Amino acid sequence: MKLKLKTLLCISFLFTQLVFGQSLKLTNTNQYVNIGDLDITGNQLTVEAKIFMSSTSAYAMNIVSKHTDSSNLNYLLRPKTFEISTSNGFYLMNNPYALELNKWYHVAGTYDGQFVRYYVNGCLVIKNPATGNLLQNNINTGIGNRTSNFQEFEQFFGSIDEVRIWNVCRSENDIKNNMNTLPNPSTQVGLKGYYKFNSNLLNEIANINHGAAVGSIQYDNEATSINTFNYTGYTILSSTCSQYTVELLSNVNTAQYSLNGTNYSTSNSLTISPGNQNIWIRSPEGCVIQSVLNLPPISLTTPAFNQIAPICSGGTISLPLTSNNGITGTWSPALNNTATTTYTFTPNNGQCGSTATMTISILPAVVAPTGSSTQFFCSSTTISDLVVTGNSIKWYDAATGGNLIPSTTSLVNGNTYYASASSSSCESLTRLAVTTTIENIPEITASATEVCIGDQVNLKINNSSQSLSQFQLANPDLILFKTIGSHSYFYKNQATTWPGAKIHGDQIGASMYIINDANEELSVYNALPSRGNDGIQYWIGLYQDLSSSNYSEPSGGWKWVDNSPLQYTNWYTGEPNNTENSENFGQIEWNVFGMKWNDAGDPSNNSCGCTTAFPIYEIENLATYSYLWSTGETTSSINPKPLVTTTYWVDVTTNESTCRKSITITVKNTPAPTGAAKQQFCNDSTIAALAVNGTDVKWFASATGTTALNNTTALVNETNYFATQTIDGCESTNRFQTTVSIVKVPTPKGDEIQKFCLEENLVISNLIVTGNSILWFDALTNGMTIDNATLLQDNTTYYATTIDAATGCESLQRLAVKVDLFKCNITAYNLITINGNSLNDQLTFDDISYFQDNSVKIYNRYGKLVWETSGYDNMSNAFKGKANVSGVYMKDSFLPSGTYFFILVYNNTFVDKQTELTGYLQIDNAN
Repeated sequence: MKLKLKTLLCISFLFTQLVFGQSLKLTNTNQYVNIGDLDITGNQLTVEAKIFMSSTSAYAMNIVSKHTDSSNLNYLLRPKTFEISTSNGFYLMNNPYALELNKWYHVAGTYDGQFVRYYVNGCLVIKNPATGNLLQNNINTGIGNRTSNFQEFEQFFGSIDEVRIWNVCRSENDIKNNMNTLPNPSTQVGLKGYYKFNSNLLNEIANINHGAAVGSIQYDNEATSINTFNYTGYTILSSTCSQYTVELLSNVNTAQYSLNGTNYSTSNSLTISPGNQNIWIRSPEGCVIQSVLNLPPISLTTPAFNQIAPICSGGTISLPLTSNNGITGTWSPALNNTATTTYTFTPNNGQCGSTATMTISILPAVVAPTGSSTQFFCSSTTISDLVVTGNSIKWYDAATGGNLIPSTTSLVNGNTYYASASSSSCESLTRLAVTTTIENIPEITASATEVCIGDQVNLKINNSSQSLSQFQLANPDLILFKTIGSHSYFYKNQATTWPGAKIHGDQIGASMYIINDANEELSVYNALPSRGNDGIQYWIGLYQDLSSSNYSEPSGGWKWVDNSPLQYTNWYTGEPNNTENSENFGQIEWNVFGMKWNDAGDPSNNSCGCTTAFPIYEIENLATYSYLWSTGETTSSINPKPLVTTTYWVDVTTNESTCRKSITITVKNTPAPTGAAKQQFCNDSTIAALAVNGTDVKWFASATGTTALNNTTALVNETNYFATQTIDGCESTNRFQTTVSIVKVPTPKGDEIQKFCLEENLVISNLIVTGNSILWFDALTNGMTIDNATLLQDNTTYYATTIDAATGCESLQRLAVKVDLFKCNITAYNLITINGNSLNDQLTFDDISYFQDNSVKIYNRYGKLVWETSGYDNMSNAFKGKANVSGVYMKDSFLPSGTYFFILVYNNTFVDKQTELTGYLQIDNAN
């Protein structure tokens, strides 16, 4: 019961009024509460209320509405639906739980940005995916109906209490634990509207969104309390030897119960085994409680038995059906006398005994040996060389009984020996039969047993017995197309009659194809090659014996060419049928009948179009050999080129046996000649000049070259040469290597004509040449040496050579250098008189004609340019006292008397540099 104590002060009287909890009651159309525009934004929402429906039209009744339709919807809670609209669309959640009339329920709808959920009495009854932010509108929220465009069919009839609107998504526990009342509402995060309807329409948590009544609303008694669904325990009703009957208890009479969470029953009486047991209890609204029962074990008697001793494989096993302490029952699994097995004893019903186990060991020695039934050996061997797998092998001369054979007994070619395995006191019940074959492999033959290093030698091994390849060479008209084990299959590349094929096979020692089973038939058939068209017939070794006691047409008397009866058949549908009469021979038609058989005839007896065909033959146990040499080659002969004395071996494999033969080839290794690793020569030399110690020496241009160099071949500087020698007909494979150095002293380099200034008084060492250890001579050949301090003479030729200090070698040629000496300094005559007497009329530079690449500039005392020119020549292009630059004096006018300054710049080609001559100039102007 909700109880609020109000204190009222009126004039001077103080009294208290007790207000009991109430609910909103709506009994007519157009009755609802308008709580204003209470928008919920974002993607978190909870709307919940307690409702009491009094009308059957409640499927469309609005409990809390802020909507007009799906396009203008913030939230809408109804007894059967919860609806929202978001930025991603409209979402409607249908409540699958049927609410009864005249009964209080708590309903709630939530949204968390991922799912929309509907709860009844705190139980999640349905959820669906939903995304996006809630859409807002300007519609007031109504409790009991919509506030905009009122609709009679949406009117809620009944009572509403505890209405709460949140902008958070409440969890199932939050909803379940606070259905009846909400503690401390003012501290609840996200609670935007809370309406208790205790004789008012106030929002309990804020001074906004108070309700306003529309129509004549009423108040009724407060909503009754809704119980939270709980599991209250269990009671053991009874027990058997293995199970309990348990009554599960909850606070809801109509709950359902399950032991697996899937299959539920309305009965709370369940049969449960001892130990931990999961249980599930589901309320009518769909709330599920899972719990674990821990039932104590039921006391059972353990059956007691005497342990059965280990037995040999195949022995008799007997297990008692009554234990030593009187408990009857059965054993499982089925008795197995070939493998160690653990058996479980299960007491019969009502015995109240536990299960028991007993392991019966089967001694492993009863397993028969395994190995190849045919074994091949290279030479005489003994029983101990036979290879089988098993424990404590014993060999006998018979399959059963017989005599034990000592391990040192020599094997006999073609004999069969029998092996058993034993362990402890047991021996295998069966024996492995092994037939021996002693192979006779010949020795290796060699074209020579002593050779020069690198010479080729032929090694081969000859087998006297016919091999498969030899059979093929002898029968070129037979095409090998398949080999299975020791059987090789051929077809004749020429059609013939069946009798003709049989005669030919007998002549060459081959049998016509006998089909023993489906696996062989499939393998052979799949290997047959395409012959370019369908309907190709192949004869097989099947015929109808007309003299047989069981002969009858069309299917009696058929047998194989080795007279064995048909253990396997594969006739085509309707075959054999003897259609053409005398169809007494078997064939297959490739790609028409496939592997299926057909009967066909002989051309002498009928006119069938399929009387000639390609015969298939099979050859068994032809000797086949494979080879593996120590060189890795797999042919019967090899041609190695040994570099050292070598022992060669070959593994010869035939009939699953591998035998090794070996031979040693001695190699004569002639050593390489000897000499200096480096040899040096002045200027040009030939192969004949090379020094080496050896016999019958040959020189080569590379370490592996095959063409010897002629003795007249010119040596090349910094080149490797390689020499062999031959002793007793064997040329050395290793070669002596020497590196040749040809000391070629280069001719000095320099200008053949060199010009110098006469004033510098230069000497021989000033001549410019490139080279090391330069020596000067007075002649092109021979002549006298000239000291480096000798003064240079004009128009004289000197000769330079290069001397290699390490070897004393001189360059083959000398460089001729002619010397020209020139006067390089210029003298200026710097007085000009302007008086008309033709003396000192111009500025003159002595020897300026040698330096035509020049320029002259003249400045007055104030540094102002008054005259300039290029290519000054003392004649037509010379300064004669007149200005040729305007701005200071009038151009082409005589300059006044005074001191001037000149700058002469000229290119001295003799010394390859630019030279500058400066000085003062005096002008006396008498005009």
